[in-house]
Amino acid sequence: MKQFLLAFIVTSSVLIGQSIQSSFLNYYQTSQYTQGSPGSFKFGLYGFNNPAITNYLTDSDALIGLSSNNYTFDKITDWTFQSASEGNGFGVVSTSANGNTVYDYRLSTAFGSKKFSLGLGYGFVGGDKSKMGRSNSAHWGFIYRPASFISIGGAQTWALNGDITETVAEMAIRPLGNELITFFGDVAALANTQGFNYSFDKKINYSAGAVIEPLSGIRLSGRYLNLQGNESFAFGLDLSYGLSGFGITTNAPSNSDLDESLTVLSRFGAKDRTIFDDISPIKYYVKVNLAGAYKYQKNKYFDNSKTLLNTLVSLDRIKESNAIKGVIINTIGFSANQSMKWEIREKIKEIKRTGKKVYIFMERGDLNDYHFASVADKIILDDYGNLMLLGYNSGRTFYKNLFDKYDIGYNEIRLFKYKSAVEAFSRESFSEGSIEQNQALIDSWYNTTLTEISESRSDLNYEQIDDIINTKLFINSDYAISNKLVDAKGRWNDLDSTMKKFDKDFAFAVDFGFISQNPIPIDDKWGYSAKSIAVIYVDGVCAMEQGIKARKLVSYVESVIKNPNIKAVVLRVDSPGGDVLASEYIADIVRKNKGKKPIIISQGMLAASGGYWLSMDGDEIFASPYTITGSIGVISSWIYDKGAAKRLGLTTDNVKVGKYADLGFSWRDPLIGLGLPVRNITEDEEGQWKANILDLYGDFVNKVADGRDMDSLSVHKVAQGRVWTGKDAIEKGLVDKIGGLSAAIEQAKLAAKFDDDEEVLIYEYPKPEVFDFQNFLGGMIGVETEKVSERIETLQWLYNNKGIAMPMLPLEYLEYGIDN
Repeated sequence: MKQFLLAFIVTSSVLIGQSIQSSFLNYYQTSQYTQGSPGSFKFGLYGFNNPAITNYLTDSDALIGLSSNNYTFDKITDWTFQSASEGNGFGVVSTSANGNTVYDYRLSTAFGSKKFSLGLGYGFVGGDKSKMGRSNSAHWGFIYRPASFISIGGAQTWALNGDITETVAEMAIRPLGNELITFFGDVAALANTQGFNYSFDKKINYSAGAVIEPLSGIRLSGRYLNLQGNESFAFGLDLSYGLSGFGITTNAPSNSDLDESLTVLSRFGAKDRTIFDDISPIKYYVKVNLAGAYKYQKNKYFDNSKTLLNTLVSLDRIKESNAIKGVIINTIGFSANQSMKWEIREKIKEIKRTGKKVYIFMERGDLNDYHFASVADKIILDDYGNLMLLGYNSGRTFYKNLFDKYDIGYNEIRLFKYKSAVEAFSRESFSEGSIEQNQALIDSWYNTTLTEISESRSDLNYEQIDDIINTKLFINSDYAISNKLVDAKGRWNDLDSTMKKFDKDFAFAVDFGFISQNPIPIDDKWGYSAKSIAVIYVDGVCAMEQGIKARKLVSYVESVIKNPNIKAVVLRVDSPGGDVLASEYIADIVRKNKGKKPIIISQGMLAASGGYWLSMDGDEIFASPYTITGSIGVISSWIYDKGAAKRLGLTTDNVKVGKYADLGFSWRDPLIGLGLPVRNITEDEEGQWKANILDLYGDFVNKVADGRDMDSLSVHKVAQGRVWTGKDAIEKGLVDKIGGLSAAIEQAKLAAKFDDDEEVLIYEYPKPEVFDFQNFLGGMIGVETEKVSERIETLQWLYNNKGIAMPMLPLEYLEYGIDN
C-alpha cells in the first residue's frame, strides 16, 4: 500500500505552469451526476472517474442522469448512462456545446480487498470528436480505506493522443464511522507531461462538502466548488426505494454570468438501504418457490441449486420487513434432507411469530413433506393431489450371499455392539445392535414429527395423526380436508384466485427473488471493518483429497482463525466419517485454537463417527432433532479372494521379504483393473488389527471426554459406535442445543459479543467450484450424476482404503445426507 501512495505522490509532484486545455472529459465535468467525490458517496460514478470504486459493489446497478442548464429543465443539454457490477464498470457521458455533441465512453475494472482497491480503465470517444478536440484516454485509480471512518483515493487520466494528464486526489471522513454523515474534499489539476516531468496548470480545481443520511436511503448533500477560480454551490437529494432510487442535484454559480444547472437521476438494479419497506402503506405478500435441490454451496456457473444459508437469510429479511404481510410457499419439487427442511421450517415459525400469515401449497407428499407444510396457517392441497403418510423405515441390503456366490471373502473386524458400518458385507441381516439403534433412531424421528405437527395444527393431536398413519394408505384432498390435515383445495398455478378466498384484499405477491437475490449494500461500512463470522462447510466423507478435502480445508480453518476481522467461526458438519487422519486434521486445528475466538459447531443431517470427531472440540454443538450424530467408535474389515480368480481363469505368484509383505497383494482383471487380495488376514494379523482398533477407540473416547468436559467412562457408555438423533444426543451430553445453522450463527454472534443491532458480515468457505461439468452433462441427459458419482466415489474410496480402521457410518446412512 505504501508503495502505491509513494508512486502516486511522486507522479503528482508539480511544476506550476500555464493554463492547459484538456483533451478529455475532466473530473469536475461530471460533478452534476454525483453528490460527492467517488470515494464519499455510495459508489461514485460507477468507475467513470475512479475505476477502483467498482470493487465495492456487491451487485449490478445502473444510473441514468439528465442535465439542463437552467432550473426550468426545458432542454436537456447533457446526459449520462452508467452501469457496473462487482469489479467492472461501463459508462457514457454525452456533452453538447456550440452545436456539437461528443460521447465519452469509459470501461473500468478493479480488484483488491475492501480496504485497498486498485482500478484500471480505458476511455474512447464518439460523436464530434475532432471538433471538440477529444482524445481517447487511459485511467488508473486507487481507494484506500484503512478504517471505518476514512477513505483516501486518487486517480489519473492520460490523453492517448497528446501529453495531457489529469491528477485527482480525494479524501472523505466519517466521524461516526457510518453513513450518517460524511465530509469530503477533492482536488484536480491538469498537467503537460513529458515522461515523468509534470508541468501543472497554475489553477487547481477543488471542492469540499458533506453528505448526510439522517434516515436509511434518504441522503442530502452540499458542496462548494472552485473551478478555475469560479465559485459555485451544489445541493443534492437522493431517495432510495430499495431496488431503485431517484436523485436531483442543482448547481448555483456565484458568478451570475455563468449558467446554473439542474440534473435528475434515476438508479435501478442493486439493493440499497431504504426506509420505505417500513413506512410503505402497501402491504404485500412474498411468493416463495422452494422447488429444486438444496445444498450448502452451488457452483458459480450453470448451477440452479438453492443454498440453505441464502434461503435462511432471505427468510430473515421477510421476517424483519414491516411491509410484508405474509408468505405464500410452493413446496412442489422441494428436495432437501430432513434436517435442512426442519431448519427452514423453524425459520418460517419465526416469521409466523411476527404476525405474518403463512400459506403453503402442496401436490403430493410423504410424512416429511407434510411435517414441513404443517407449520403453515393454511395448507392448500391440489384437488387431484394426495398424501402418503407412511411413517419411517430404515433398511439395508446385505451382500454376504452375493459374495459367497462369487467366492469373495469378507472379514468384519468388529469390537463394538453398535459399530455396524460394514455388516452389510459380512451378514445376511441386521445385528442385534443395528436393530436396537435403528429402531430408536426412527422412533425418535417419528415422535418429533408427530409432536411438531400436532403443535402446529390445532385441530389435530398426536393420537389422531398416529391413527391416520396406521389406517390410511392413500389420502386424497377430500379426506385430507375432512380430517383437518389440510385447509383447502387449490393449485399453485391458480395462486391469485385461491388466495382471494383467504384474503379478500389480496392484490399481488412479489417473487422471492426480489428478497433473496439482491445482496445487502456494504457502502455503510468502509474498510470492511464490520465484524464478521465465517461459516465453513465440512461436507462429505472424511478424506484427505475427496469429500471434505481435509488437506485443503484445513488452510481455510487456519486463515479464518488468524483473520482479526473474523470474530467467530461456525463449522457446519455434514459427514458420515471415514479416514481418521482427515477428521483429526480439522479437529486438531480447532482444538489448538479453542479459546482464541468462538468456534460453534452446526451439525447437519449426518455428523456421526468421524463426523462427530470433527465436532467434539467446538465451544458449543448445535443439532437438529433429525441429525444422526454420535457413533463414537472404530471398525475395520478385510475383503479377499476365496476363489473368484479361479472362476476368471486367473492365477498369481509372488516372492517376498518380510513376514507381512504379501498382505494386500492382489490379482488384477486385465480389462477393468479391479481385483482382490489373494488371501485373508491371519490370526496374528487379526489380533494386531484389533489392538489397533482398541487404541484408536480409546483415543477417540478420551478426545471426546476432553472436548466435551466429560469423563471417559461416561463417554464409553454412550459410545461403542451407537448413533443418536440430535434430540437424544443432548441427554447423553454429546450435543448442547437443538438448532440449525441460523441458531449456530446467532450463538456465534452472542459469544463474540456483537451488539443486538450490529451488522454482521458472513463469509462462506471453502470457495465454491466455478463449474461442475459432470453435473451439467447429467442435467442435459436427465441423469442425476451428482448423486450417482457421490455414491460411486464413496464406494471406490472405501475399497481403496480396505483394511484401515475407520470411524465410519454404514453406507445406507449416506442416503439421508444425499437426498430425503
